[in-house]
Amino acid sequence: MRVFEKFDVEKKQYNIKLFGDDSFNNTYTFSYSNFNIASYVVDNPESCFLIRVKGDSMVGASIHNGDILLVDKYKTVKNGDIVVAEINSKLVVKKIKFEEHCVTLISENPNYLPIIVGKNDNLKIWGVVRSTIKTI
Repeated sequence: MRVFEKFDVEKKQYNIKLFGDDSFNNTYTFSYSNFNIASYVVDNPESCFLIRVKGDSMVGASIHNGDILLVDKYKTVKNGDIVVAEINSKLVVKKIKFEEHCVTLISENPNYLPIIVGKNDNLKIWGVVRSTIKTI
């Protein structure tokens, strides 16, 4: 899965209307207020960015072509996290696996082989995927 488009959360913060039932009776009176989605989803919106992805290599993790991912660039990467990684100047979204002598980037689609990061490869982790925004 490749990165298709990148957005900075801290540079463009949009408020959207959040609707909710503000009564405890059966009349279902609704009110709304402006709501910053970034501040609700993450503790530090300034540490996050959004990317739109292209491809089908992560469908087993419910990440599909065109989805937007919320990525935390300061979250500590742990074994099994889904990350945005740059490998030899190519951006990918993969599950990361730390092994004794190597790092492996794994697709969540059996049609794609794992990427074993060798000592001559240039790997940079851009961040850990925190949420997926889907279009229906």
